[in-house]
Amino acid sequence: MKIQNMSIDQLRQALSRKSKRLNDLMISRRECERSLKSLDKEIILLKGNGSNNGLKKTRVSVKNTKSLIEHIRDLFKKSGPTLSLQSITRGVLNNGYKTSSENFHSRIASCISFSKEFTNVSRGVYSIKKPMGKKKIVVKPSVKNPEEKK
Repeated sequence: MKIQNMSIDQLRQALSRKSKRLNDLMISRRECERSLKSLDKEIILLKGNGSNNGLKKTRVSVKNTKSLIEHIRDLFKKSGPTLSLQSITRGVLNNGYKTSSENFHSRIASCISFSKEFTNVSRGVYSIKKPMGKKKIVVKPSVKNPEEKK
């Protein structure tokens, strides 16, 4: 029967049925959650210490508009010739790079050390290498007259 054709009493009865069904489903859901929790506890007991609770960890991949190396390069252009690993990490994150890495500073350190664009100045301090462009050759005018030299 369509809702438009139902009387108020019929609408109340339909609403009551739906409300009771929803309540029953919520109770059933709570019971399932309890049984899942008890199963998880049993899995933990059987696996022993050092396990990951028997559940696989899933990692969410984060999409960035620029690569990590581009973010580091931009940071060096803004900040200066030398930066510490800690300031690079903070700067890259503050400039909008998104990561789910637990030890992001290690990722930055390996990225910098494997890149040929950066050099290690001292422990934990890096700088960007100067581009190796063509050297300008300066031609000095030759002196034809020895007397002009004096």
